[in-house]
Amino acid sequence: MDTFEKRFNKLNTQQQAAVTSTEGPVMVIAGPGTGKTEIIGMRAAYICKQAGISPSSILITTFTESGVAAIKNRLLDIMGADAYKVNVTRSIISSLKLSELTTFNDKYFYLSDILKSIQILKREDIAPEDLLAHLMSFKEEIESEPKINKRTGKPTVEWQKKQKDISKNKELALVYKEYQKRLKEHGFYDYEDMILFVVNKFKEDEELLANYQEQYLYIMLDEYQDTNEA
Repeated sequence: MDTFEKRFNKLNTQQQAAVTSTEGPVMVIAGPGTGKTEIIGMRAAYICKQAGISPSSILITTFTESGVAAIKNRLLDIMGADAYKVNVTRSIISSLKLSELTTFNDKYFYLSDILKSIQILKREDIAPEDLLAHLMSFKEEIESEPKINKRTGKPTVEWQKKQKDISKNKELALVYKEYQKRLKEHGFYDYEDMILFVVNKFKEDEELLANYQEQYLYIMLDEYQDTNEA
């Protein structure tokens, strides 16, 4: 096994700077296979070595595809086949009266878009109620905009599009709310909920948050593109 010094000397100047810059935010932007993970490991070792910080005070997260697959498989083992979001969402779409998020020929036409949208909303820590509040604010905003095309005397195309977007997102909020309700009723949770549970618990329990704030003095993320508002 190489000593820290030997591994450190194999790094280029910029990589060494990232390893030794221990206070404040540090971002490493580089292509695949260029040693980003090595930098994270070396930086953790440097923090422990130089500052005398306990390894238990460093939190490193990774969001690899293999890691995601492993977690999803574990959830499937716990919950059974019903853990698949699509199964829950199909029944919701069937039970709700939707006009914007369905078509005459295929009521599940927007299924993948709905799933993706819910996933994004959860990752940004936006609840169904938050989405509805944003929509109401947006609706009030566009009401003050010019609605009528002076030449044709009809509503402008842009205004009509915004109204349609509001209608679609209102239905999305309904599906999202019902989806969360069904998950709770069955004792299920999806992948995004694992992050939200932690975020919400920290909001509710100041003592728990303080404990983790004291424990983890350094946090490093392996994949920056997977960061989000939550």
